[in-house]
Amino acid sequence: MCPYCKRNLNKTPKRKCKCPYCSKYIYIRNGTLVTEEERILLDSKRVLEGMSISGVSSAKTLDELWKILNESITRFARKGDFRTVSAIYLSMGIINKSEGKYKDCIRNYLHCSHFGAHEMVGKYESEGVKLSFKDLMASENYMTSAPVNASIKNLGLKGVNENKLGKLAVTQQLSIDEKNRILSEVLEGDNSRLNAIKFGGAVRARRTNKSNRQLNKGRTGCLGVSMFIILIPSLIVLFVQIIL
Repeated sequence: MCPYCKRNLNKTPKRKCKCPYCSKYIYIRNGTLVTEEERILLDSKRVLEGMSISGVSSAKTLDELWKILNESITRFARKGDFRTVSAIYLSMGIINKSEGKYKDCIRNYLHCSHFGAHEMVGKYESEGVKLSFKDLMASENYMTSAPVNASIKNLGLKGVNENKLGKLAVTQQLSIDEKNRILSEVLEGDNSRLNAIKFGGAVRARRTNKSNRQLNKGRTGCLGVSMFIILIPSLIVLFVQIIL
């Protein structure tokens, strides 16, 4: 039975497919046919439950999950756990994309990359290990992911240099406030400031203001996996499933 229109299907799907009646995509999770919203909820919970975010397992809808994530950002930031902050923003970006909130999707992916890079740089600075900008781009740049690409396309943005967006997201030269201002210009079709920035050089951690107003966003506002830090073994695999 289709989880959307409730009409009986001639054959039980074995993988993602379109309903022949309502034309909506059907997904399979744990042997059950589910909607796109249910898929995102289930996949997100599987990842986030391993990150000690209280209340995630009890979320029944994306609205409930969003509220839990939004309330958790500041708490983890105050603890200095920017790895989890990064993961939260990634989940929020995926939810935004599914709801057609494309600007918010791009912004939350930028936040995901920013805080993942911040965590990685801080980690290796404390150990006296030099980190190159290339390392950050290879491991913490989520701005070339499918949801961001689709959001840029759906917004009809022209001339956006996705490589530059990735550099903006991971650089430690700029604060998250400065990055958000530049991104806002890009989302309005002005790429001049983004294209003028010279990225690269020595990678050093920028002190993050844990009370920064950008950390706590409403739903209509607006993982870091480093090459050396083992986050959660299944994290990337599960989120690749989410964006397919």
